[in-house]
Amino acid sequence: HDKLQKACDLYVKIMMPDGTTPDINDGRRASVSEMLESKSRFFADDEIRFALDGGKEPEYKSIILPYSGFAVFRSGWSKDDVWALFDAAPFGKAHQHEDKLNFLLFADGKYLVTEGGNYAYDDSSMRRYILSTASHNTALADGKGQDRKSSYEWHDDDIRLKADLESNIPAEGIEWAEGSYSEDYEDVADKSIVHRRRVLFMQKEHVFIIIDSFSADEDHNWDILFHIDDVRCSGTRWKSLNVLCPSEGVEKKIIRGQMEPFVQGYVALGQAQGDYKDVDCLVLSTRGRQKRVVTVLDCLDGSPCVSEARIDGDVLLLRINGRQKAVTLA
Repeated sequence: HDKLQKACDLYVKIMMPDGTTPDINDGRRASVSEMLESKSRFFADDEIRFALDGGKEPEYKSIILPYSGFAVFRSGWSKDDVWALFDAAPFGKAHQHEDKLNFLLFADGKYLVTEGGNYAYDDSSMRRYILSTASHNTALADGKGQDRKSSYEWHDDDIRLKADLESNIPAEGIEWAEGSYSEDYEDVADKSIVHRRRVLFMQKEHVFIIIDSFSADEDHNWDILFHIDDVRCSGTRWKSLNVLCPSEGVEKKIIRGQMEPFVQGYVALGQAQGDYKDVDCLVLSTRGRQKRVVTVLDCLDGSPCVSEARIDGDVLLLRINGRQKAVTLA
């Protein structure tokens, strides 16, 4: 009984502000209240009641799920609040995508930083794209995605292991979570590659800072991806999101609705063949053995909160609503 109730509570813990679940791996966008309605006869704690009828809000906002490897950030529980999910999860037993260190964002009533989702179970180029790193908001090495599927073996005891996730959710101040990927990349011979990602959330300002650190024995091309489902105004500013990258030596480009020479800039709308749409994919590209790329995501509430971002050594200097704020990167 307790285990089944915890499984139901998970829906509430990861629920987006519009009351749906994120479409991670082979999951789908689904109404949490609809999924829990029939189960509420057996399980009726405060979290489930909140999802069903908007009762008492959970006492927590952001939460860390150490075994599943999810960090869920939120500014509150209303439909107008900001929500994000950072995925540092292990590969899992089935229905996996090559998506470690994926980042999702819901703000201004929209699923803003989205991902490939789930598509028809066929052998199409779109299905292969949906399963791959390329359709998620993480990084490619030399244009190649993560490759855990080639060598992964499931062991029943794996479910008892905590994920590779460090975090701190203080009562006040900046929240953060960090994970890493050090397994294979498809067709990349260098096995020394480590991608480490730290996500910081400035809850009051609705600003996220993503620090991507790459290390390897050889030089590589690194491409950091963000799939953004919104109307683009200009450059790297969308209607509800402004993206700043103050790191030096980073090239920015946007790919939308591309099928050749590789698929990019699409998300699935459902599991039927042909049920997908094009979105902007922001690509931040750099090269080297040891590289750090800092990305600032400013969730817009009318006008930008962050007017300037620059890096001074291991400190990120932000001008927020006319005031300067220093954030340590190390």
